[in-house]
Amino acid sequence: MKLKEIEKLYLKKLFDLYLKEEVKNIFFLVVNHLLKLDKIGFLSSKEFYIEEEVETKFRKILLGLSRGCPIQYVLGEATFYNCKIELNKSVLIPRPETEELVDWSLKHINKKMNVLDLCTGSGCIAISIAKHVECIMDAIDISNKALMLAKKNASLNKVSINFIKKDILKKNILRPYKYDVIISNPPYVLKKNKSFLHKNVIDFEPHLALFVNNENPFLFYQKIVSFSKNNLKNKGLLFFEINELFGNEIINILDEEGFHKIKLKKDINGKDRMIKAEMK
Repeated sequence: MKLKEIEKLYLKKLFDLYLKEEVKNIFFLVVNHLLKLDKIGFLSSKEFYIEEEVETKFRKILLGLSRGCPIQYVLGEATFYNCKIELNKSVLIPRPETEELVDWSLKHINKKMNVLDLCTGSGCIAISIAKHVECIMDAIDISNKALMLAKKNASLNKVSINFIKKDILKKNILRPYKYDVIISNPPYVLKKNKSFLHKNVIDFEPHLALFVNNENPFLFYQKIVSFSKNNLKNKGLLFFEINELFGNEIINILDEEGFHKIKLKKDINGKDRMIKAEMK
């Protein structure tokens, strides 16, 4: 088959799951993964015939996609802030909004600093920071499977990170030193909002890393703020990603705990998505 014929097959098989432009973007990710072609190379190669062995790989990936599995899990990888991150179903798929959080934090981090990533998952936040700044980087998570993958990703990206298994809902002093920066993308989607999420998120991504109880949507933020109050240096910075619905409430939590210079920032889609606060 020609490459353009395989693309038509993807468009046909995935029609009921994704919009046409989404399928085209997914197909390009597959092409890049299998053929190592960039956009220009892809567009100029559509008339080329694909070897039978490679065509079989295209079809196998399509089978996984047609079952609703996200492309990142099917390929077993994603690109996050110019870092290759291996993935499996024990961790969330990194989002562009979280790249914005990393980008914001990097403007305030230098190589002399101690930095902590809470709820590290795949390690994408910690790894992308450590890749760009030679700081002292710690990262914690409650999941053994997530930490195993995060350690592998750190090795693949040739960065040094101290990974720690801890439950952030319990008060623990992790290190004999305090941190200059703490950053986190904790669970923040309300369980009652499951119906608004795409089927491939509900069916494949880990609920432990996604959802919080409807009765206490601020649980993780309260614990993170309390932890940060005890483990940040004076004038240390706290960054985290938030549920767009609760920006003002989280600002109030920070204010009540003595943080100041609190800034709420919108993501590329114009939604309240991240907060920065300074320890007095």
